[in-house]
Amino acid sequence: MTSTFASVNLPEVKYTPKTTVQAFGSRLTSGYMKYQTSTITDAAWKISVICTAAERAALLALAGTVGSLILDGTTYTNCLIKSWDKDDEINPTTWLVEFTIVKDSSL
Repeated sequence: MTSTFASVNLPEVKYTPKTTVQAFGSRLTSGYMKYQTSTITDAAWKISVICTAAERAALLALAGTVGSLILDGTTYTNCLIKSWDKDDEINPTTWLVEFTIVKDSSL
């Protein structure tokens, strides 16, 4: 099944979903901890692709762009590349690229 981000193909994709629960703590003057929590969770995916130099350039050009992420037929809207984690040239025509995509839950 084809996976894409903002209509750019993710060739030979492997991904790991990451979910973050919101809990923030503050130390009170008494020494106790006060936590604030939310039922909203953050969705993110660590994406790894083996691609050509042109596909790498197309993905890198999407930095700062909000688009839809499609993984195994499931569409996630309002996503963006948060970090470019790995950028290894395997040979002159093949790259191993890893990046993290997050879903903007405010939209």
